[in-house]
Amino acid sequence: MKRSEGEAISRREMVVRSGAAAATLLLPDWAGAAGGAQRARVVVVTTKAAISQAQPPSIALVERMIEKGVTLLAGKSDPVQAWSSFVRPTDFVCLPNAGGQMENQPEVNIALYRALAKLGVKRMTVGTHRMSADWRDRVLAGVGDAKPEFITGKLFGIAHLPMDALVVTPTVKHHDISGISGTLKLYACFSKQGPSNYHGDTPAAASANPVGAGMGGCGWVPANDFKEVRKLHIVDMIRVGTTSRDWVNHPDGWVYTRSLVFTTDPVAADRVAFDIYLKYGQSSGRIDPLYHVNRAEEQYHAGVADLARIDIRHAVV
Repeated sequence: MKRSEGEAISRREMVVRSGAAAATLLLPDWAGAAGGAQRARVVVVTTKAAISQAQPPSIALVERMIEKGVTLLAGKSDPVQAWSSFVRPTDFVCLPNAGGQMENQPEVNIALYRALAKLGVKRMTVGTHRMSADWRDRVLAGVGDAKPEFITGKLFGIAHLPMDALVVTPTVKHHDISGISGTLKLYACFSKQGPSNYHGDTPAAASANPVGAGMGGCGWVPANDFKEVRKLHIVDMIRVGTTSRDWVNHPDGWVYTRSLVFTTDPVAADRVAFDIYLKYGQSSGRIDPLYHVNRAEEQYHAGVADLARIDIRHAVV
């Protein structure tokens, strides 16, 4: 099909942007690092340990998983140096948790906050939404003296805070609005404009949305609201939610995949995580779960959605 002149220019602009981004996303020892279109790198860390609702992972195990993921992603064997590739001691760090539809496995947050406290970041602020008392109490008890600031009752409440780095810990679950909810859906929820701008793809939602996109526009958020901050995504797939009722993923639909997914690319985070999820559960069927993922790359240049351009490393702890 013949492209118009405007489309050709748009593609040239996209290649220029992709080339600039690739320089920061790739390390020389990763496969496919030389030249070509933008690529992303992702690390998947899985444990063989038995995990269930009755037998949660130990904090020590999750700490080893996070250390393995961060060091492999950074390409550095020293954990402190590896963390410094993403977060610096002088940073104001914001950390949106997964929210109340399916909360994080508390040990993931505990291990993360401990690691950042050990690095010595200047400030940690955790944005929460519908945080249960049980989750809060377990996390606060686990972090000890490494307690970050918690924002409650403000729909995460971090979007307008000063920040140097953003560490996002989404869960992955069945969702009637997005098909599957993960990283990009979470960005929509803690966005500067609020989640209603990115929920649904009706004509009314699209016309009211400044980016004119509904759910498909959630890729706009990392590319614009948080464009200038360093990003790290640790996708909490210790368990996934394969069913939902009343916007909640209840324990009867939990499946323990015992994995964490690490990447700086919010689009690649969903693309890889959704592939893992679909081995255990189905999307809601209301919408193609890759619709907003593909659009995040194609329209908003927020990251890489093509698996052929995502370099994936697997590790077992």
